[in-house]
Parts: sequence; structure tokens; C-alpha cells
Amino acid sequence: CIRCGQCKMICPMTQVVAPAMKDSKALYSVKSRSKQVLRESSSGGIGYEIAFSLCEKQYEVCGCIYDTTDNSAKHIWVAPTKKQNLSYMQGSKYIQSSSADAMRQLEEKAKSGKVVFFGTPCQAAAADKLLRERELRENAVIVDLICHGVPSAYLWSKYLKDIDKKYGTGAHPTVQFRSKEKEWRRLLLLVTGNGQTYKKEEDKDDFYAFFRRGLCYMESCLDCPYRERSAADLRIGDYWGNRFKNDKQGVSMVIANNACGEEVVKNLDKSGSCKVEVQNIKE
Repeated sequence: CIRCGQCKMICPMTQVVAPAMKDSKALYSVKSRSKQVLRESSSGGIGYEIAFSLCEKQYEVCGCIYDTTDNSAKHIWVAPTKKQNLSYMQGSKYIQSSSADAMRQLEEKAKSGKVVFFGTPCQAAAADKLLRERELRENAVIVDLICHGVPSAYLWSKYLKDIDKKYGTGAHPTVQFRSKEKEWRRLLLLVTGNGQTYKKEEDKDDFYAFFRRGLCYMESCLDCPYRERSAADLRIGDYWGNRFKNDKQGVSMVIANNACGEEVVKNLDKSGSCKVEVQNIKE
């Protein structure tokens, strides 16, 4: 440490300057027209569709994958020439993602071209602060996720060991946090390995029992300033509620925080890749 103060300048928890969500521009419901995209995505496929459409325009994409080698979530970069790898980013990961390595590359990639960054609101705020400090923010589209906190890595590790002990799924199983085997509203967790599969709905699974009740969040999540603020161009998540209660495949909620976010959504509508409907943001 040379006490330069750069860490404090970039830290999203110091000097929170992100705009309030009450000042957002527009609300949309979005649903991919691709059956495959819907099948592999947790809700309406908006994350994948944004990533793919911008990758087509030569943006490099940074997003989260689940890595079975160390049973963790982590951010990686996907180049426009490797669009097939965007599928690894599909689906929810209800654990904290390691983003340090990807974040180290953010500045250089934004210097040499356009980038799109997906992350939790705190990660998005860090990316925003870094790029603004380097005068590179116009080279990026930032997308954050509706987030109500993440559990510790220790809890997740203990959970997988317990599942292996009871069901023989192995030390490094594949995990689907939100399988659509039944329908998108019935949260179904799948852990698969060694030819064995553990499958439980949210109301019958130990991990979900803690996670959904907010009993296992990291301390830093308990008083998050980004519940009502966002430094991203777009905030995305599930479109819960009665409006789409009869939909079995999934619908994404998308909030455009600024003109950049609005343009991204409108381009998806124009391309025909998604069904986009404007909703009343005041409701």
C-alpha cells in the first residue's frame, strides 16, 4: 500500500453517488422469442439477449458463471468472437461472485473498445466509479441485477458437502439454482454429479430455507445503499406479481435508468429478438 487512496475512490460503499431508482426513465416487461434462451434462462432471458445483441456490435461482455472446479461463482470476459460462451452466463447464481480478476481487466478493455458489464448493484457501482474516474464510462453499458443479498461461501461449501454425503453427488457437481423443469415460478434447485441428482423445490431445500428468508446474508448486504439506487444503465430481474401469473416460461422486468438503457431495450424490440412491452413505472 502506498496510501494513494484509489481503493477508497473506487469502493462502492464510500461516497455513494448513484442516482435514486425513483428517477428511472422507464419500466419494461421483456421476453425472449427464442425457446432455447427461455429454457436456459431464469426468467425472460433479458440478460442473454442484451449480451448477445451487444456482442454482435463488438462489445466485450463481462458476466457471472458457475465454476464447478472450485464450486464458486465468478466473473469472466467473453469476446465478440466467442459468442457461444455467453450461454455459460445464463441462469441465476445465488452466491457471491468473485469479480476481482475481471474488474482488473475492465479499464484496459474499455480503453480499447466497448464493454458491457453485468453484476450485482454493488459490483455495478464499482465498475461505474472506476470507469468514470478514468473517463471511460461512455464506452460501457452497465447492467445490474435485482438483489436481496448473498450468503457466505462457507455456507455454500457446507451445503454441497452435506448434499454429497446424503446423495453422492461428488465434490464438484453441476448446479442449477433455478431449473425450469416445472415452471419458472417454482424455484427448483438441481445438484448433479457422479450420475446422481439432488432435486428439491424451494420450500423443501435447506439452502433455500435460509436464503429466501434472509437468514444467511453477508453482513455487508444487510444495510446496502443500492436497494433504492443504481449506478447502472439498466436493472433487470424477474417480473413477479399478478401481471404475468399465468406465464409458465418466464418474463423479465427491466428498468431503464437513463437514455443509454432505454436505447438498449428499444434495439432489442426493433431487432425482433424479444417481446417488449412498456409498463407503468409509477405503479
